[in-house]
Amino acid sequence: EAMSVYCPGTNVTQDDRALVERLLSACGRALELPEDRFDAVTALSGSGPAFLCYFLKGMIDAGVAQGLLRDHAVLLAEQTMLGTARLLMEKGMDPETLIRDVTSARGTTAAGLDVLAASDVTPVIGETIRAAAVRSRALSR
Repeated sequence: EAMSVYCPGTNVTQDDRALVERLLSACGRALELPEDRFDAVTALSGSGPAFLCYFLKGMIDAGVAQGLLRDHAVLLAEQTMLGTARLLMEKGMDPETLIRDVTSARGTTAAGLDVLAASDVTPVIGETIRAAAVRSRALSR
């Protein structure tokens, strides 16, 4: 399930590009981007697993606090993350569409989303990615 991003040099042919795409796609997905996007790639995709695990750990701890055994909370949270990612990718869904589709008015998901919305977590996520990108730029100098 790797995510590989590459930037071809100026002398690279279409055949070279196709070969690189095929090789990198053998172990996940590949994406060609200009080199000036690599700090953002590092922040989002390179550091992203730690950020997702930070949220996942919080979900697991919250499940345990609600009475689940840790092993059960881990399985439920990990499978939820995996299944959600698969659904989004396989169906080509936008996250906002999935959120809307699984949220019933005045239901459990709506109650939880109200807490997230009130916490203003979205700007914190943006600042997290920005800080990692800034650090990536500093390290590449």
